[in-house]
Amino acid sequence: MTHSPTPASKDALERLFLSSKDLGMYAYTSRFYYTYQPPAHNPLWFTDRHLAFDLALQNVVCIPAIALDLLENYEAAFLRLLQDNKSFPKSNDLPKYLEAQPLGGINGPSAFFASYKRQIGYHSTSFASKIHVHPNQPIWYSLFIIEEASRYHTYYDEVNLIVNPDSSMFGDLHLPEVFAKGLDVSVLSKILSLRDTRETLAVFGFILPRPDSEGIFSKPEIEEPGVWTISSTQSARILPTRSAPKPIDATGKWWTKYGSQPLKNTRTRPNVKPAQTRLKKTVWIPPRKGTRTGEYQPNLSHFLQRAWCRAVENDATFIVLNDGVSEHIGIRHRASNTMFITEPIDPFKAPRVVVDPGVEAGQTRSRKRRAADTSTATRASKRLKGEAPSANSSSVDLYAEIASRDVLLVSSFDFGVFHSPAPSSFLRVRPSCHPDFISKEFKPSKGNCKYPLTKCLNFVAKEKLGRGAIGTVFRGNLELETEEGCIVDENVVLKIPLGTKPAAPIYTEYKRYQKLAKAGVTSGIVKVYGVFEDVETGTIAMMMQYGGVSLLRRERERIGKKKLGDEVSTMQITLSQEEFEQLIDILKGINRAGILHNDLKPDNIVSDSSGRLFIIDFDSTRPMYIPGDYKESPDIVTLRDMFAGEFRGRYAS
Repeated sequence: MTHSPTPASKDALERLFLSSKDLGMYAYTSRFYYTYQPPAHNPLWFTDRHLAFDLALQNVVCIPAIALDLLENYEAAFLRLLQDNKSFPKSNDLPKYLEAQPLGGINGPSAFFASYKRQIGYHSTSFASKIHVHPNQPIWYSLFIIEEASRYHTYYDEVNLIVNPDSSMFGDLHLPEVFAKGLDVSVLSKILSLRDTRETLAVFGFILPRPDSEGIFSKPEIEEPGVWTISSTQSARILPTRSAPKPIDATGKWWTKYGSQPLKNTRTRPNVKPAQTRLKKTVWIPPRKGTRTGEYQPNLSHFLQRAWCRAVENDATFIVLNDGVSEHIGIRHRASNTMFITEPIDPFKAPRVVVDPGVEAGQTRSRKRRAADTSTATRASKRLKGEAPSANSSSVDLYAEIASRDVLLVSSFDFGVFHSPAPSSFLRVRPSCHPDFISKEFKPSKGNCKYPLTKCLNFVAKEKLGRGAIGTVFRGNLELETEEGCIVDENVVLKIPLGTKPAAPIYTEYKRYQKLAKAGVTSGIVKVYGVFEDVETGTIAMMMQYGGVSLLRRERERIGKKKLGDEVSTMQITLSQEEFEQLIDILKGINRAGILHNDLKPDNIVSDSSGRLFIIDFDSTRPMYIPGDYKESPDIVTLRDMFAGEFRGRYAS
C-alpha cells in the first residue's frame, strides 16, 4: 500500500531533487541471495521474559489510515518549511551520501541494513532534522542516525534511531560552528539531553533473508493475541506486588486519536501470568533446553514480543517491522498496551520516501515533547518490601555457603519496567572460585525436578549497572534460606551476555578469575561465585561479589556535568597516593600470576563503601611472562599515566 504526494508537495520535491533522478531508491528484482542462510534462533532476550505484567503487549490492531495520516502530516510540515524559510537549501547542496547508489544484492543482515540505510535512512533522518531541528539553516546535515544495535551472526537485525553521539565535541553535533550557534536554544537543550543519555527514539526490527520467515509480518495472524512468553519455573517465592512505572502517552499529536477508539475483539494474551503453584518450601525447575528439538522455526509472537519489549525499555512510540518483503509502521499506545500498525508497505518504492520522513518526524517530535515529561523510576531499596531482616551474616561463612549450593540459581528482575511474572531457573555449570571448592570435582545438576529452598540461591536484580563488551551487568540482592529458617543476604552482580552475544567470552573471563584464585591472588579481586545456565533459554550468567562504584562514575559525581568548552579528558580521574599504592600492589599480584589485564581504565576499577579498590573485567587479558630484569608491566605504566593525569583511554598493550 502506497500513497502519492499532493501536487503542491510533489512540485516542491521535484524542484528539490532536480539533480537526483531517482533519490537513490531501487526495488530489487531478485530481492535476496538465498545462498546466505544464517541460523534461525529465538529473537527473545532473557530480559524479555521479565517485563512487568502491566506493561506487556495486549493487542495488535491494523489501521490502514495510519500510512495516509503519516503522509499528510509530513506534507503539512514540509509545506510549512517551504513557506516560512527563504534560505531553503538547493538540491545541489544535498550531502553526497544522499546520492549513494544502492547495493547490488543482499548477502547478509548487515548488507540488508546498509541498503536500507542508504536508500531510506539517510533521506529520512536528514528531512526530520531539517524540518524539526534547524529549519532556518540552509543545510542538510542530519543530527540523527540509525545504527545496528547488534552485529552478531543472526538473521534478525535490530536497529535504533538515536541522536548522533558526538559527545567528544561538547555540543557542536557535527554542524559547522556558524550553524550550531544559530540553533534554537530550547531545541538544542532537548537534543543534547537525548544525545548525552543515548536515548533510543525509535526501534526497528528486520527479519533477514530466510525462506521460512520472509513476509512473516504480512500474515493475518499478526492481529491475533498469540502467546507472551515467560518462565515456567514454579516457586513458593515470588516478588511482592508492585506497579511498574507507566509513562503517559503524548497529547495533541496526530496519532493520539487511535487510542480513543474502542478495541474490537480485545482478548488478553494467554500465558502472561505464571501458573499457580501449591509449592511451599520447594522450587520446580523446568527441563533443560533440548538439543534434539530441531532448528528453531520463526514464531510471529516472539518477534512481536521482542519489538514491544524494546519499545517499552526505551519508552519509544514508533516501532518499524520489516520482513524483507514489506514493512509495518507501529505506534505504541501505552494506556492500553496496544500496537497500532499500518497495512504492509513496500519501503523500496519511491513514494515511500515521503512517508518515511513522516515517521522520523513523528518520532523526533514525540520524543522532544515527552522528554521533559517522562518520569524516571525510583531505584528500589536493597531489601524487598515486607521481608524479614536477614540473619547476622557474620555467623555464616557466606562465600562457602554460596559455593556449596551448586544446584541452581533462581533469578528475578525488580526495577524500572521489569517485575518478573515468574523467576528463571539457572543451574550451576562452573564451580565457585572459593579455595575449598575450586579444585573439587564438579557434577552438574539436573532440571525437571524439585529442590528445597534451603538448597537454592535466590537472586533479585535491582538495577542495571552497565553494558560491556561481553555482557550486561546487573546488581541485586542474593538471599539464602538456612535450615533454621533464617535469611542471609549479600549484594552481588550478574554478568549476562544478552541477545546474540556469545557465551564463550564469559567462560574465558571465568578461567582468568579461576587462575588468579588457584595462584592465591585475592587482594583487589572480587569473589567469583560461579557460572550458571538458564535451563529454558541457555542464557549464561557469571555471579560475582559487588565491588562498588567505578572510579569513572565516582569522578563524574565529584565534578558534575562537563560544560561547553571543557577540555578535560572524559576518562581522566583523580587518585590519592594511598589509592595509587593500593592499585600498584593489586596489579603486581595479577602480573605475578602471569596475567596482563590489558584493559586498565577508570571503568574497570571499583571502590566499595570502605575505600577498598578492586580491578574487574578480565575479558581482554593476555598471558604475561616477566623477565628477571623487567620492573614494570604495561598495566602499571598505564596506572602511572592515570595517576599523573595523562591517561587518555589507551590500552596497556
